[in-house]
Amino acid sequence: MICDRCSGPLFKADVLSGASVCTSCEIRLCGKPDEWSLFVAALKSSVRSDGTVHVNDVRPKVRGRIAHKKIGLYWTKAQQKRLIRWENGWEQSTDAVGSNQDKLARVYVWTSAA
Repeated sequence: MICDRCSGPLFKADVLSGASVCTSCEIRLCGKPDEWSLFVAALKSSVRSDGTVHVNDVRPKVRGRIAHKKIGLYWTKAQQKRLIRWENGWEQSTDAVGSNQDKLARVYVWTSAA
């Protein structure tokens, strides 16, 4: 099987649940995920060793897989569900594809063990 995000190979991580993991993206998917599940998987796979989640790291993992208009809503939903917390962290956006390169991007703190 091939990952629809990066064309990397998928392998079955758990035969019982049907979960697959992309060997390139390292995103764990269970069957065909809904957009929210995909967003949460992208968040989890983007947590850095210092516990931060950078928008610049998540954006390429969800581009083309989640409707553009819903991505901002999912960041808000993740905060409401206490998966992440924003503590006034900013960095320069690296998103040239989405025309955000000259803007600031938020840096969140991962707060969930989910």
